[in-house]
Amino acid sequence: MNPHKIFWLMLVVVMLASSACSSGTPQGALGNPIDLRNLLPADVRARAPRDVDWGKFQTAQTQIQVGEPPATVAIVWKYFKDGARAYLLDVSFRVITPAPGIELAAHTEGAPIYVGSVQALRVVVTWTRGSPLGAQSGSVGGMILADGRWDPAQ
Repeated sequence: MNPHKIFWLMLVVVMLASSACSSGTPQGALGNPIDLRNLLPADVRARAPRDVDWGKFQTAQTQIQVGEPPATVAIVWKYFKDGARAYLLDVSFRVITPAPGIELAAHTEGAPIYVGSVQALRVVVTWTRGSPLGAQSGSVGGMILADGRWDPAQ
């Protein structure tokens, strides 16, 4: 192969590799909010506050570091009290500080559990970094609780 063609081929490979490594999930919403009302007991679901019922629900937030080098992701959830129990309404994720080359995704895992009289649900943020040498990936998770607490140990 002619040296001129090799040079251009190498240049294209380097450009593709650098563009693959520099992309990533941008700042802003990470997917759509996840409505958790369908996980409520049927009788509680009927009484659950709507998104426009300000004052009838509370909002909590935490920030986590995900990936290497890390991106910062905010986890925001709404919850409400109904009788002696507290329940989750929804959860959303927002990329506060992106990290070059890191693709992020977020989801809930499993069914809610109760910690005393408070509903809790595991949430997970996964990350992937592609490179010409292979992909790296991992996840960070924890429990959101319907009293505003975040438990990263779960």
